[in-house]
Formats: sequence, structure tokens, C-alpha cells
Amino acid sequence: LSAAAFRGRLYEVKETGERPMCKRAGSVQKCIDAGLPVAQSMCKSGSVECKFRWRCGYYAQMDALSICDVVVAPHASLFHEKPSINSQGMLIIDEQFAFDGVRKRRPMPMSIFGRDADKVYSKDASGQMVVDVEKTNKLRRYHGEIAAAINGCPDGNLSAHTMRMFRIEDVAEVIGLEWQTVVRSPVYPGMSRKKLIKALASAASINRMRLRVTFWKALLVLLNSDGKKKSGWLIRDTDEEGHVIVQVGGRANIKKGWFDGFAVCLDATSSPELT
Repeated sequence: LSAAAFRGRLYEVKETGERPMCKRAGSVQKCIDAGLPVAQSMCKSGSVECKFRWRCGYYAQMDALSICDVVVAPHASLFHEKPSINSQGMLIIDEQFAFDGVRKRRPMPMSIFGRDADKVYSKDASGQMVVDVEKTNKLRRYHGEIAAAINGCPDGNLSAHTMRMFRIEDVAEVIGLEWQTVVRSPVYPGMSRKKLIKALASAASINRMRLRVTFWKALLVLLNSDGKKKSGWLIRDTDEEGHVIVQVGGRANIKKGWFDGFAVCLDATSSPELT
């Protein structure tokens, strides 16, 4: 059997501090933090590509990995887009991946549901992205309903009972609408670090959208649960100025493609978090 290790873009040789993979690791980390697709934002988008693309250690490893019988990859890779490596066989991961995917709670003000600046975009007959008035109005209706429901709750963990007016299919629909409020990534391959930082700083709509999506996904888990009465990821609170907020937590999704074959989780802890 042939075997090799997959290294992520941010892989670092700890003894030397060398980063033999991505030459723009700092900018890649900023894109990851902003929730942007790294390959599209930093590597190649259409005819525009990174100047290091054809001498990049990250992509240079792919040819060898694609024909290996065994590929060893860090479990953190599960939460990022799957690279072109051979994973059609058995995937073995350890229990730690479940905890690495947990997102820390962030405060979400109710004003995030009252911004008329966030519009839903769809393609018109010519393929151009335009404001979809009908979908925008539908999203704003959902925003108004959820804000009213939360404002009417006492402080503490949100419960399935107080959120019972929302159907599972409605929440799934609104998640799709939220994603459509951002037309394109503000970052492109080859962008200077100075411009990248400026673009991300001005992309407040992306941060708002991702926080709302995290909220809706946590609500979807609550509504989908079998008999679970309260959410540990959604906690109503009041800030120092008396404004209603929700502390929003959650878990990162495992990206598509990693579980194309047979998966085994090596659990030495018997933690209920994995069930």
C-alpha cells in the first residue's frame, strides 16, 4: 500500500516556523475567519489566479495524493472544502473532530433582523444578478416574525415551545434566502493584503448574513430534535443598555465529499457529544 499525508494551506513546520504550502497563509486565514470560500477567493476565480498558483505546495501535493491507497489528513479538514484527494475508501477520524467543530457563542442583536439594506438576489433571464423583490419581502417577513417571537420570550435558553410557530421547512427556506443576500465574494485571487483587509472590513453584510445563518441553523436543530425542549445554542439575553440579544452558538458543518466512502470514528471517550 502507498501512503502520504495531506497538508492544509496553513500547515506549518513547527520546528522552523516554515510554511511550505500556501505563500499567503495570513490572507487565507482572514478569508477562513470571514467564512469565504478559500479556493475561489485566494487561488483561482475564472481567469484570475494567484501568482503562486503554479508553484504552490498545496496544489503540488494533489497529484501524488490522488493515487495513494492511504491518505492521512487532519480532522480539521472536514470543515473545509474537500481537496482532490482519493477518499473513496474508508475514512477514519478520531473523536476530537466533534469538538473542533463547535462554534463559540456570539451576541446577535435584534437589530440584525431589521436592516432594509439586506436584499435577496436572483439571476434574471440574461443571467445577471438582480434584486428579487418577492424573495426580499419574504425574507423581511421572516425577520419580523422571528424578532417578535424572541422579543416576547423571557431571558434564557430558547425553547421548542416558544418557537413552535416556525415550521422546519420555513427555517430551511429562510437559510437559503439568507445566503442569497450576498452576491459575490469581495475578495479575489491576487488581491494585495492591504486591499483584502479593507475589503473584508467593509463587507459587513457577509458577517451579518453568516451570523443569521448560524442562528437559523441552530433553530433548525432545535425544531428537528426528538423531544428536546430547550436549545443550548440559542440563549436570549439583555445587554447592558437593555437591548434584547441572542447568544448564538452552533457547530460547523462537515463539507460534502468527505464521507463518499465508509467512515469510522475512533471514540476513546464515549462522549455523548458524538451521538
